[in-house]
Amino acid sequence: MTINDLVDRLKAFLEQVLAETRLEPSDGAAARPPHQVVGWLPPKRSEGEPLPPYLIIRPTRGRDDDDGARVEVQLCLETFSEDAEGWRDLTNVVQRVRSALTATRTLGPFHLELPLQWQLFDEQPLPQWGAVLTTTWTQLSTQWLGETE
Repeated sequence: MTINDLVDRLKAFLEQVLAETRLEPSDGAAARPPHQVVGWLPPKRSEGEPLPPYLIIRPTRGRDDDDGARVEVQLCLETFSEDAEGWRDLTNVVQRVRSALTATRTLGPFHLELPLQWQLFDEQPLPQWGAVLTTTWTQLSTQWLGETE
């Protein structure tokens, strides 16, 4: 299993978790679940650039040691709301994601380590509202086979 496997599993899992979530999109269309993006958003004004709301699943760092491998994955959320209560939509999505991840804790060979951390940004680019959840996942590493000739 690889880092790519982890982010793909997270995307599939979170699509199910947020399937019934309805958020106001920035283009005025009907309410919908957040778009799921693995990695980074495409360049501004490019074809296929998702509009808020969206969830970006981004591996950010890792570490290997004798106990296994650890991968940090950030879940970057952005919602859209013209009113001052827009932060509530954001915290509702944060809560759904937190609840689902801490209830499951395992995706294939990957195990969620606690604590799971989250933060709403101090400066919000209104009418967009942003937050980030930082998760750490462990995976058993392969055993060292010793010196080779």
